[in-house]
Amino acid sequence: MKRRRDKQRGIVLLEALVALALIATAALATLALTSADTEQVARVLARSQEISAASAFLEVAALWTRQDYDLRLGTRQQGPYLLRILRPTRTVYTLELLDGATERLLLSTAVYRPEADDAIVR
Repeated sequence: MKRRRDKQRGIVLLEALVALALIATAALATLALTSADTEQVARVLARSQEISAASAFLEVAALWTRQDYDLRLGTRQQGPYLLRILRPTRTVYTLELLDGATERLLLSTAVYRPEADDAIVR
């Protein structure tokens, strides 16, 4: 009878150890997910700040005159960015703002600038 109790105690101890191992595994998985989420949030915040700064720069560039665009056609370094100005038609310019280090496109827009003759209202 005593041997049977010892076996039951051993089985209960083994079950407790398995339960603790399962709880520890679940806790580690939860910590790993929380860490990954925190890193993702930090990346999103950094990207948001990067886009906000790029947007502010592009807003200023969108106010330039036709002559400013003609002088800057092509790709040029503008502070931390590369600014690519193209002219697909006589009166439309496309502005592409790229990351200066990776040349990844951040923002782009198109602006209309009439020619001098087109600007005169008749």
